[in-house]
Amino acid sequence: MRVVSLLPSATEVIFRLLHRQPGGVHGTVKLVGRSHECDYPAQDVANIPILTTQHTTFTTPRDVDNQVRTALQEGRSLYSVDVEKLQSLEPDVIVTQSLCSVCSIDVGAVHRIARNMTNPPQILSLNPFTLNEVLDSLIEVGSVLNLVEEAKAEREHLSQRVKRCLNFYSNDDKSSEQKNVAFIEWTDPLYVGGHWTPELIRMAGGVHGVNPKVGVKSFVISSDELVKNNPEICIVCPCGLNLDDTTEMVQSLEEEDWWWKLKAVKFGHVALVDGNQMFNRPGPRLVDCLEWITWYLHSNSTERNLGSNPLEHEEKFPWKQYEASSKQEVKSRIEARKTSMVSNSLSQGSQFTPEIEEAHRKAVEKGEKTYIDPETGYTVFTELAANERGYCCGRGCRHCTYGHWNVPDADKRKNRISQPTLLRAKRKQKSARASQAVCEITSLKVLFWSGGKDSYMTLLKLLQESGTNSSTNRIVLLTTFDPETGKIPEQDIEFRTATDQVKALGLDLDLMATPLPSSCANSVYVDVVNKALDALCKEYDVPKSSLNLVFGDLHLKDIRDWRAQMFSQYQCSFPIFDKSYSELCSLLFSSDYVDHIEISNVTVETDMLKVGMTFDERLYNTIKDQAPHIDPFGELGEFHTAVFFKQ
Repeated sequence: MRVVSLLPSATEVIFRLLHRQPGGVHGTVKLVGRSHECDYPAQDVANIPILTTQHTTFTTPRDVDNQVRTALQEGRSLYSVDVEKLQSLEPDVIVTQSLCSVCSIDVGAVHRIARNMTNPPQILSLNPFTLNEVLDSLIEVGSVLNLVEEAKAEREHLSQRVKRCLNFYSNDDKSSEQKNVAFIEWTDPLYVGGHWTPELIRMAGGVHGVNPKVGVKSFVISSDELVKNNPEICIVCPCGLNLDDTTEMVQSLEEEDWWWKLKAVKFGHVALVDGNQMFNRPGPRLVDCLEWITWYLHSNSTERNLGSNPLEHEEKFPWKQYEASSKQEVKSRIEARKTSMVSNSLSQGSQFTPEIEEAHRKAVEKGEKTYIDPETGYTVFTELAANERGYCCGRGCRHCTYGHWNVPDADKRKNRISQPTLLRAKRKQKSARASQAVCEITSLKVLFWSGGKDSYMTLLKLLQESGTNSSTNRIVLLTTFDPETGKIPEQDIEFRTATDQVKALGLDLDLMATPLPSSCANSVYVDVVNKALDALCKEYDVPKSSLNLVFGDLHLKDIRDWRAQMFSQYQCSFPIFDKSYSELCSLLFSSDYVDHIEISNVTVETDMLKVGMTFDERLYNTIKDQAPHIDPFGELGEFHTAVFFKQ
């Protein structure tokens, strides 16, 4: 039997069983393909073909979170699969998951790929939420791979190790007050552990005060909530990061005042753990984690008998004790970063001298709307003056906070937008923002706009359903873009292309420009978008209940459900979801607004799709008829488009 695993924890399960079968890893069941994250056991996976790639890159915690949020918001997968290589391996079984779209490729994408294979393999999706369900997953895998007895034996072996932990501390220990543990899964924003983590802490004799419920997904809390909970022990174990990266990440926490208020920090009870290997993978090594945390929570007990290595085998658990930096070390790091940072001014894209930047910064700090240019002696407006105006005047002001939105010459739009900013289709008087309620807006539809065909088809659907944009029922576009590159991620088009699209449409559409690094994580994306939505409510003077978030997803249910869950406080709409492709073709290719649609980015190797090609009905039909492994609308991320409108 030929098996492909696209899930690291599943790969670990499979090798536990393969080593128990007759012939070991060279027996009748073989793992023939894996994901790029399937890195354990290292000696076993080394020569197995890798079938996936990751679209995110680690930079900073906040930035990584933003990368993921942006991808999911735009309907993009965080991973790509080498479909041709997968097909060539001819697997009988593919093991994947639907527990988390961030952790590995989702099961929906795997099913779509499998359907187009000559001999569609069986798909096994593992989705455990508790330790017991993790152990049961061995039986699930064993049943599919015809290794039931091997699975039962491995489960029993792991269960005995679990019992050993449960019996570890004495009756006196059990009767004593449980230690309050905070498990930090990400640092910016603060994610606390969920799923099986509270259960492991409880089984080890502690309580996860910030999230005591077993089986609940990890979630974001504020630093105030963590300080109020005041844990005795902190375990910092960032998902996907090794021990060195974790150590570096904690240094950023040392720059926060709240960090030093925690009892765990004051008394030196903070552990740093390799979050790539431990706790965050629902596989057999969760038992290693249970053994370690049992040892750690009771390491000061006189009855401790596990010794220096809490594991039953020779391999050491990848952790280390946190060593706090001195105040001077923290201060030096902050000063070094400040020295290397680009000015916080929204005019950071311009070539201003340090003297000008400093003069502007001081004026803003004092709340002043002008300052004297130290080089010319002229009076210059600060960004505060631009914010009060409420729109771009079109004269190319030095500190325009609207990205020079109304400057006629696109090449002279120099300034960057560094926070969610509403770019209005029509200029408003200074008092207009305060009297916006006069418009009596009853519905504000916020369309997530990438500049591609899917978001455009969604706009057409909205216009069909509600007619033209009006003062009471408005459509606002929300676009996320990388402030460093000035590009819309995945679409790989300039943000100013999106602004030109809005102007060319001539539909009185406002645009909420939302800077978001192209490499970021889920929680940051939600946080930034929520701030943009709050800003919209303030700009239009409307309650959150009047907002309707509109997305251009076609048929990726996991992503649609994720959006609905993340933005559950709003009404969410998906006007083109599950629409037939024939209906969408009719909608797209008969539009009077479009001049042409261009392929802007390609992620699959094929002569059929090249950047710069025109995406029209002819190309759509060619893809549909001649490339069954490619979604003709690129819904699996095979390609992206940019729509150009008639002037």
